[in-house]
Amino acid sequence: MKKRLLSAALALAMVLTLLPFSAMPVSAASTATLGTDQSGKCSVTWRKADFVVGKDADGNDVKTPSDGYYYWDGASRTLYSTTSGVLNGTNATSGTWYDSPVTANGILSSFTLIGNITVSGAHSASSINVNLNNKSLDLQSYTDAATTKLSGLTVTNTPVTGTADKTQAVTLPSGWSSLSDRSITLNVTNATVTATSSITITGAVGNNYGFSATLTNAVLTGPVYVNGVPNNSSSLRLDMRGDSSANSGICATYATLDLDMKAGDSVGGVTCKGKKATIDANGYPKRATIGSIDLGGTDVSGASENKSGGTINLVSAADVTGAINTFGQTTINVKDTSTVGGNISFLSGKATDGVNGAAPNWTGTNINVTGYQARVGGIIQAADDSLKATVKVDDTAACGAIALNEYGGTITVSHATTGNIGMGLGTLIVDNGATVNGSISVGTKGAANATISGANTTVSGVVNPNNKGTTLVINDGKFTSTEIIAVGNPSTNVPKIRFELEKGTTTVKGGTFGGSLQGSPVLSGIAYEFKNLNDKLYTYVRTAPVNDVFKTLVDMTQAAGGVNKTQIIDSDYDYDVASTQGGAYVLFKVDHNTTGGVNNTPVSVLQILGTKDSVIDLPDQVGGRKVSYWYKGEERHQTNYIITAEDVTAQNPGGGATGTPVTLFADSTAAGSTDITAVALDTAKDVNGLYKGLTISLDASGKVIKLSGLVDLAGKNSASIPLKLVNSRGDDTKLKVNALVSLSSNGQKRVYFTDPSTGLTISGDNSILTVANSTQQFTLDGSGLVVRDINLPISVAGSNNGTTNGIAPGKPVAKVNGGIAGTAGRESYKNALEANSQFATSGDNQLKNSIAVQQSLNNVLKSVTKSQVDNWLATARRTIATELKDTNSAKYAETYAAWDTIEVEPYLDIVVNNWTNKTGNASSASLDVNLTLKYRVVAVHRNSAAWPTGMTQEQQEKFKRVEVTTGNLTLTGDYGDIQLTLALPDEFVPTTGTTLYAHHGNYAYGTTVTGSNRTRTVTFTTSHGFSPFTINEKTPVAQSSKIIRNGVAEGKDYGANDISFPYLYDNLDTAVAEVADKGAIKLFPGFKTGTTDVPVSGKARIFRVITEANSQTKLNFTGSNTKFTGDEANGNMTYTVTLSSDTAVAPTQKPIPVSAVAVTGGSASLSASRADEGDTITVTLLPVAGYAAAGVAVRTDTGASVVVNGSGTRYTFVVPKGINVKSITVTPSFTKVNSNATVTVSNPAVGGTAATTAGNNQVAPGTPVTVTVSPTSGYRTMGIYVTNATASRTGANTFSFTVPANTTNVVVTPRFDRTNGTLFEDVWSYDYFSSAVAWAVGRGITNGDGSVYRFGTGKSCTREDMVTFLWRNAGSPVVSGVTNPFWDVQVGSYYYNAVMWAIKNGITKGVSSNQFGVGRPVTRGEAVTFLYRAAGEPAASTNSGFYDVPSSQYYAKAVTWAVGKGITNGDGSTVRFNPNGSCLREQIVTFMYRNATGTRA
Repeated sequence: MKKRLLSAALALAMVLTLLPFSAMPVSAASTATLGTDQSGKCSVTWRKADFVVGKDADGNDVKTPSDGYYYWDGASRTLYSTTSGVLNGTNATSGTWYDSPVTANGILSSFTLIGNITVSGAHSASSINVNLNNKSLDLQSYTDAATTKLSGLTVTNTPVTGTADKTQAVTLPSGWSSLSDRSITLNVTNATVTATSSITITGAVGNNYGFSATLTNAVLTGPVYVNGVPNNSSSLRLDMRGDSSANSGICATYATLDLDMKAGDSVGGVTCKGKKATIDANGYPKRATIGSIDLGGTDVSGASENKSGGTINLVSAADVTGAINTFGQTTINVKDTSTVGGNISFLSGKATDGVNGAAPNWTGTNINVTGYQARVGGIIQAADDSLKATVKVDDTAACGAIALNEYGGTITVSHATTGNIGMGLGTLIVDNGATVNGSISVGTKGAANATISGANTTVSGVVNPNNKGTTLVINDGKFTSTEIIAVGNPSTNVPKIRFELEKGTTTVKGGTFGGSLQGSPVLSGIAYEFKNLNDKLYTYVRTAPVNDVFKTLVDMTQAAGGVNKTQIIDSDYDYDVASTQGGAYVLFKVDHNTTGGVNNTPVSVLQILGTKDSVIDLPDQVGGRKVSYWYKGEERHQTNYIITAEDVTAQNPGGGATGTPVTLFADSTAAGSTDITAVALDTAKDVNGLYKGLTISLDASGKVIKLSGLVDLAGKNSASIPLKLVNSRGDDTKLKVNALVSLSSNGQKRVYFTDPSTGLTISGDNSILTVANSTQQFTLDGSGLVVRDINLPISVAGSNNGTTNGIAPGKPVAKVNGGIAGTAGRESYKNALEANSQFATSGDNQLKNSIAVQQSLNNVLKSVTKSQVDNWLATARRTIATELKDTNSAKYAETYAAWDTIEVEPYLDIVVNNWTNKTGNASSASLDVNLTLKYRVVAVHRNSAAWPTGMTQEQQEKFKRVEVTTGNLTLTGDYGDIQLTLALPDEFVPTTGTTLYAHHGNYAYGTTVTGSNRTRTVTFTTSHGFSPFTINEKTPVAQSSKIIRNGVAEGKDYGANDISFPYLYDNLDTAVAEVADKGAIKLFPGFKTGTTDVPVSGKARIFRVITEANSQTKLNFTGSNTKFTGDEANGNMTYTVTLSSDTAVAPTQKPIPVSAVAVTGGSASLSASRADEGDTITVTLLPVAGYAAAGVAVRTDTGASVVVNGSGTRYTFVVPKGINVKSITVTPSFTKVNSNATVTVSNPAVGGTAATTAGNNQVAPGTPVTVTVSPTSGYRTMGIYVTNATASRTGANTFSFTVPANTTNVVVTPRFDRTNGTLFEDVWSYDYFSSAVAWAVGRGITNGDGSVYRFGTGKSCTREDMVTFLWRNAGSPVVSGVTNPFWDVQVGSYYYNAVMWAIKNGITKGVSSNQFGVGRPVTRGEAVTFLYRAAGEPAASTNSGFYDVPSSQYYAKAVTWAVGKGITNGDGSTVRFNPNGSCLREQIVTFMYRNATGTRA
């Protein structure tokens, strides 16, 4: 009996332990004795409210009440409380209470608040350290004792329980608004300190009083003033360490100012007068904000110290919302994503600002606006500034107008954007793709130098060099301006405009300079200089007021047949207006739009002005056409021409500056054409095969060369990628492009292209590439290149340097689905496939030689991160440990560290769908197989490393390579020829030596059976990738002798003695589309009889098509510009087809037309109008009103019936194979139906009933029907189901739908579920998240996903939704004092206040410094991090136990905390958390519910 009683007691105890906490009985606190307030009277153990402290006399739990602090006297079972005072102790759970920080011994130097405290009167303390514990401290009436003055205050808010509330405040002593006897040090964390009026500290001679504050997640309310005197050392220092604000501003007068800001910090304004200021703001990853900055000032301008304006560093994500005004020697840096909303206005020093009224002896202001998205409203130099300034705007930054005065300085705009630019004198450089959205005016106050250069540099307005000896240089690339104005006096101060040009690359457009360099009235009196950078020659042309040489040259080009293209291609001219012997020449090229040369070829003309004995180098190409000789009359010149005395006399008949130019003619040939149509890697120069894996192509426009893939620098600083450009005539123009890679300050990779080769101009991102001797230009787009700048232990199997220059495929994987009866037979064939199938191991047709394979593997490599490699290695090591039953998981990483390398190994995935053996029919043996190229990620054991102790030889062999994961390789572009061997089934009868064909879409490949029974194989070469293949004896349709592949012709002409036909096709249209000029196509016997139309399009060519002897086949070649003839010889018909000029490529049509017959009652919609044998066609029946679908009949052109599957309105059929089908006809059928529908209700057994307004249940189509549902007690309505119609919910228990046409019966079925506290029809009571959703609804956290009847189950929860859920759970508090850093969080949005609350409480930092990530699904890692931060970030380990949660990740502690609290236990696995997986709405509320209630996963 005792044993049974004991067993029963134990069972009861076990049941009780399994009950949730809420199921246990809890006694109210009133069952225990509540003692009197013990504040300040005893040393106790104390607890916050709602804590189980002990048992009452009946053994029930005693909890503390809902507010206050308490201690429990276990002996007397008495609960004592305190509601005010402070706690002074040494640990987190015990100490001594006091009513006030002021005791008999004076004020405490360090204490923790339990209640809100006010301290007034005189006290002796030099410093106070207080923990607010989410309470407040009022020191406003605090005064100092006669002997000791309060100068240091440290405020923290670290509550014993709960989350720190930054709004809890300390009110500072009112006497701090006027201090002249001390310095103040202030340290604030998680709190607010408030000055009732200000903090003002005044120094004096000999007393260097100042202010120093450190703010961490804190608020300083009230302005701060430090007022020093000249030549003293007063200072104001504010160290802000994140999420802090001093929005009333800070001001230092004759005191140095030091301001340091971090992410989330804000300052209302900064003023520093008379001393040097240093401001450093780095707001990344949030923002740091300053209202305005004023350094220096006129009221203290007489001080000799004013040369020290200071330094302003807006390092990253820092904003000055207003203006910056500076005086003195100042450096201003506005960097990555930082902004200045107003202007930067500066005065470095007036002419008399030095000591004793002398000129200033310091340097001018230096302003740098640089980096990604740096923005400044404008930059303005004061009119009376006497020092030169330096302004630089570069690296994608943007600035408004820039104005420097008559003292000028230097302005550099590089790869950036500005507004108008004006400078009196100095140097201006605009280059490297810069954009000036406005005009440029230089030299208004004296001689200036301006250079505009670089590809894609643009000035939208006027460029005015003005009239004081200014030089304007335009060089190196494309520069576009609406107008260049040059104003000046011909005799004095003449501006110069110099063009430093590469051949044919620069165009100046607009008012003064048109496309033909035609002049305007302001041309007179300007000096123009032309400098050819390629040949390092120099030309100087000075225009005269009348009949100047420049105008003569322009007129000369106009007279050359109205040509609007004029280019300087060589020049060395130094012509003096007053002299007839300048000693040089100017050489122009004019391309005529007429013909008339030999064989009516285009004529090229050179026209020359020069002086005697000038040597002119003659070009060997013009417009991409080779020139053999240049002619002057009967004279023939090849390399150069020397100007004769007669030429000079002809040029200058009157001794003046004008005359008739020397004219040379040339007949050009068609060779050497540079109309580029394709681009590829120059494999001859890529000797190590480093770049075979890159994808290099022209885009659809034919103007952009796109490069993508992985570039492994292998420890070098750059990589050279050789390109080969191919023109339409097959000539190769080879270029070598260097891809130079650098890292910017924020870690972003940037790819630049440069090349010194003749004829190329390549510079900068998206740079312009111009082909030598051609008008073609290309943009280089390297955005798809990924540069491996870290040494990752990953490579392709067979390669050891991370590239794809060697590929070793792995063992194939096979699966046999059909064709063999029995599991054993299928398993036997599977083993044979895996053992005997392989890729070629030698020759040119190996897998490693396929560019498409290399590029596909390269795309896998380029997306791999270090974290992913680490995770793969960790997974492999866990796999080994698990299989070896190694339970010492703490040491597994060390034990298996020899697996330290990842290889990506391609392999063939073989799936046999079906096969039939030979039964007497010549082509009945057939094998249908899908061949897919895949890759496996493998962790490899380092051969030099020792194996773990105890691992057997068999285990070592097994674990040399540990598979981690697999994936598909997507092949595009140039597949190349890939040879593979495939094992045949044992009973596949074709004997050794039998010829088979592998049919692959429109193509086929021949092969011969080799080997003996059980080891028979076929080997064939695929040129068009993989999957699916059908292998049988059926001959293809056609064979070709010569084709175009990847833009290059290969094969034999039809006139060759050794002609062969190696290219096989299963589609004649495809064979014709790919046949090359002078190629031949031969049809196999058995091609369909009758007349077949064959479309011809593409490049102009002549080819032949040969049919078999005595064939009944007739071919009709169609298409524009197409002619053909047919000649019969030896019984064969040979067609000669001529496509006289290029035509658009016609799409290859499938050969079998499919059509539907029109019938009464409706129509049929077909998924395709043309098909091939084996294609599946879907038929959708569309009945009209009063009819219903009754079925489908399908027949071939011979009347043969085709099997049809399906029902209702949807059917499918397969086009038959092997019976020479020429067409397919589909006949739908429909039956007339009763126009009314019968509406009935089918009620479930439990839950409730439904009724409709259908009356007698006979309802006409289009009639609306209302359904009213009546759930029984304890049940709720989940919706209704209506056959052939969709119902809309109009209320908790009402629905409506419209009776559809062509329907005879409509059945309404209501759905019910047990009540669960919600109305959501997508949350069932048995769902794991049902209680969580009901809890969330009860707390007002959610009211559904846009509908009171739908929660949104299965939808991803967005980031804004989750912080809104958290905010509502916190009571939807009102938020103030937060600056919104996120551009995608708009005021007025439902989540605005929630995001501001989350920012204020440190819950989120956004996906970047200025973006929250609205609309993005919240990841599992983000979700637990939000919860963890909302909980106050309690102590947690970074070792979560999940292999995909590295300890270095931001969410590591959050995951460990969440697992410990039972919020989550992983993503369906005890070793995987899946931090990057998206969270659903139901998962988020479940996380929150478990966190709030203690319910465990």
